[in-house]
Amino acid sequence: MMNENHKVSLITNYPADKPTDNFVGREGLIKDIKDMIDSENKTVLVSGFGGMGKTEICKKIFHEYYNSPQNDIKYIGWINYGTNLKSSIFQNIIYFKKFEEMNYIYEVSHKSIEEVHFDLTREFLNEHGGQVLLFIDNMNEAEKEDRDIILNLPNKIVITSRINEFDRVKPIEIDKLPLADCK
Repeated sequence: MMNENHKVSLITNYPADKPTDNFVGREGLIKDIKDMIDSENKTVLVSGFGGMGKTEICKKIFHEYYNSPQNDIKYIGWINYGTNLKSSIFQNIIYFKKFEEMNYIYEVSHKSIEEVHFDLTREFLNEHGGQVLLFIDNMNEAEKEDRDIILNLPNKIVITSRINEFDRVKPIEIDKLPLADCK
């Protein structure tokens, strides 16, 4: 049973943009994706051609979890994928340590500030496991290193992508909306 004081904390700089108000015909897909998030699957791949509605569907799901906490999700984030996962995390996820502490680690470790931030973020994500739900939008050209990082994180992760193959992850493919569903 859900504790009424349960809130979901945003761990990225910004939530997903508000989904469109004119959302029709994707209720079954939304249910399928949410069922996968709520199951033992930790990675969900939402794939399809550009313009099919992958991002809009996921923005809607993001806001449902963010505004109405469900299950054990305590942290949520929206990452706009860029050139690689580490850079995308650096640009999107807020710092978990005080700046002085992170700067000290940076000076001592001789790693880039992006690497230090990624290491601290991964530490946080590992610590909170299935309590974290991340959405990674437009991960269309993921390098093997990025795929390996995602598959080794213990968090719930939803990826939108034009690719429909992601190591050991069965995709939910988004197709064009049937004419009868267009209103």
